[in-house]
Amino acid sequence: IDLSGYTGSIGNMAFSGCSSLTTVDLSGLEDGNINEGAFIGCSALTSIDLSSLRSGDIGENAFAFCSSLESIDTIDFTQYTGNIGHQAFFRCSSLLSIDFSGYAGNIGNSAFYDCTSLAFVDLSNYSGEIIDMAFYNCLALKTINLTNLSDRNIGSGAFYGCLSLDKIYVNLDEAPSWGENIFTNISPSGTFYNAGT
Repeated sequence: IDLSGYTGSIGNMAFSGCSSLTTVDLSGLEDGNINEGAFIGCSALTSIDLSSLRSGDIGENAFAFCSSLESIDTIDFTQYTGNIGHQAFFRCSSLLSIDFSGYAGNIGNSAFYDCTSLAFVDLSNYSGEIIDMAFYNCLALKTINLTNLSDRNIGSGAFYGCLSLDKIYVNLDEAPSWGENIFTNISPSGTFYNAGT
C-alpha cells in the first residue's frame, strides 16, 4: 500500500488483521502517530518505510504479531524523538536487527517481547529508558552494549529469557538503580564486561 503522500496519524486498528498486506510506504509521515494496533496481525508484512518519521509515537501493539517483518531500519533513530509503545513489536518473530544508535526516546513495556530471531540490537549511543520486559525472550540476542545507560532506567525483566545472551557490556562505577531479573535465564556462559573499572 502506497501512503507516501500521507502526513497524518494512523488510527487505532486501522489495518489490523490485513493478512495479505506485504509492504507499506509511509515515507511522508513525519510527526503523525501510529496508533494502537494500527497494523496488528498483518502477518505477511515484510517492510514498512518510515524514513521521514521524526516525532510521532509508535503506539501500543502497533505492529504486534507482524510475524514476517524483518526490519525497521528505515527509521532514522538519530532523528526520531518519539516513543515506542507497550508491545509495539510484540512477537515480530522475523525481526533480525535494530540500530538504536542516537535514539533518546523510551522503549516501552514488552516492546520487542518474543522477537525470537532478533540477534543484534545497537544500544551503544542510546540515552532513553528501557521499560519492563522490553526484550523478553529474544532468544537469538547474543551481545548487548549498555555502556551509555549506567544512569538510566532499565526495567525489570528487560532481557529475561534471552538464552543466547553471553556478552553484556556495561559502564558501572557504582551499582545502578536497575530493575529486578533483568538478566535472568540468559546464556549459562553470560559474562559482564565493565568499562567503568
